[in-house]
Amino acid sequence: MWLLDYVVDLLKLAEATRENKEEIKTLRRDLEELTIKVELVANDQRHQVEKLALRVENELLRFEKRLPPSRSGK
Repeated sequence: MWLLDYVVDLLKLAEATRENKEEIKTLRRDLEELTIKVELVANDQRHQVEKLALRVENELLRFEKRLPPSRSGK
């Protein structure tokens, strides 16, 4: 009887191992997709920050052109 219990337990472990391997594959694929999406969002965020910095710089340059020359002569 113990031999039959052992074989049944062994088969259950084999099935659980197979299921775990499949789940690990799925999780790795999901993680890879998520990593790509995070990289895209980070790149877009970096692009938006650079764009904003350029807009601020342009506005500052426009503003400086409207100022009268300084009296100190610098």
